[in-house]
Amino acid sequence: MGGTGCDEKRRSLCRILSKYRVNFLSIQETKMNLSDHFRLKSLWGNFSFAYSESLATGRSGGIISMWDPQAFVMSTCFNFDQFVVVKGKWVAYNCECYMVNIYAPQGETGKVELWNELMEFMRVNIGNYMLCGDFNSVRSAEERMGTIFSVSNANHFNDFISRANLIDLAMGRHKFTRLSKDDLKASRLDRFLVNQGFMDSIKDLVLEALDDIVSDHRPLLLKQKSLDFGPIPFKFFNSWLRVEGFDEFIKQKWDNMEATESTNAFVILKNKLKSLKVELKNWKKERSLNRNKDHITNDIAGIDRQINSQGGNNLDMVNRRMALLHELQEFNFRTNMDLKQKAKVKWAVEGDENSKFFHSIIKAKRRSGYLTGARFSLDKTNVKTLASTEAVSLETPFSVDEIKNAIWSCGGNKAPGPDGFLSL
Repeated sequence: MGGTGCDEKRRSLCRILSKYRVNFLSIQETKMNLSDHFRLKSLWGNFSFAYSESLATGRSGGIISMWDPQAFVMSTCFNFDQFVVVKGKWVAYNCECYMVNIYAPQGETGKVELWNELMEFMRVNIGNYMLCGDFNSVRSAEERMGTIFSVSNANHFNDFISRANLIDLAMGRHKFTRLSKDDLKASRLDRFLVNQGFMDSIKDLVLEALDDIVSDHRPLLLKQKSLDFGPIPFKFFNSWLRVEGFDEFIKQKWDNMEATESTNAFVILKNKLKSLKVELKNWKKERSLNRNKDHITNDIAGIDRQINSQGGNNLDMVNRRMALLHELQEFNFRTNMDLKQKAKVKWAVEGDENSKFFHSIIKAKRRSGYLTGARFSLDKTNVKTLASTEAVSLETPFSVDEIKNAIWSCGGNKAPGPDGFLSL
C-alpha cells in the first residue's frame, strides 16, 4: 500500500471496503511502527473489526490483517516479520482455515528463506490455507512487462507453490497488479494461493484486480461467484399511495385485466393480483428512470445558476424553485416511509433469530420499560370472574362482520402476505 498515513489512501480503501462489503482485509507495507487503533478505524470505516499486525521496521515494511468478527472468528494468530497468520473459522461456511498475509522481501535470498519458513509452518500446522499478499515474484516472463525477468526467482517461487500443493487462482479484469506511474513497467506481484481443502470448503471463488488505484498496486478482491436466486420478491410500499395519479393507474389496470375462465372468486382475485404485480414493477422501474432525486437536485442547481447570473427578480424561476424544493421534500418523505416499512420487514426476518439485531432491540425495550421496584397484593376474594353469558360468548363462532372489522382495522404495514401486498 505504500504507507497508511495518507488520508486519501485511507478514504479510497474505505470506499472499496464499503462498496464490496469486504469481510477480511490484508494490507502490506503499512509503514506503521506503532499500533494506531484510530487510524485502523479510518481504514475499516467503523470500530467493528479485529486485527493482527506485524509492525514495520524503520520506515519500511509492516503487515496488517483486519476482519469482521461477525463473519470470521479468530482462534489464534502468529506474527512474523514477513507474514501474519490468523487461524479462525468462516461462520457462513463453517470452515476453519489459516489466513496468511505475506509481504515478501526484495532480495532473492530472503525470498527463499521465506518460502522455506512458510513450508515449515504449513507442515507443522495442517489445515485449510489461503495465502495472499505481495510475493515480489512472478511465475513466468508473461507476468512482467518492461522489467528484467529472473528465471531463478521464478523457479524458486514455482517450486514453493508445487511443494506446498497450492493453487494459484486465475485473476480477472487486469493482467498486472503493479504499475509504474508512466505505465511502462508492470508486473503481477500480488496473488492469492489456496490449497485444495480451502477450495473444497468455499466453492466458486473468483479473483479480480480492481480498477481502483490506491497505490502503485491494484487491490485484489476474492469473492464467491454471484449466484442467481431468481427475481426479487415483490413488495408493495405505502409511499406509492402518495404519488400523484397512482390511484387512477391502479383502477385503470384493474379494470382492463381480463377475467380468467375460473368461476372461483378467490382464483380470479389471485390471478388479478398476480397480473397487477407485474404492472406495478414496470411502473416503479419507469418512474425511477424518469424522475429520481438526482434529477430534482440537478434542476434546483440549474435554477440557482440562472438566478445567480440573472438575479432573483424572475418570479417564474423563484416559483419553479419552490416547487422543486417541495418535490424534493416529498421525495425524502416517501423514502423515509420506505425505510420504516423495510425496518418492519427486517424485524419479521431477523426478529426471532438469536442475532445481534434481536438482542439490541430487546435491550432497548428492556431499558425503556424498566421498573425500579414494584409491589403487588392479591386478595383472592376480590378476583373478578366472567358471567356465564360472557363465558359462552367466548366460544361463539366469529361472524362475518367481526372478521371484516378486524381486517379493516389493521394498519397499513400489518400482516404482509407472501404475495407482497400489505393489508391496505
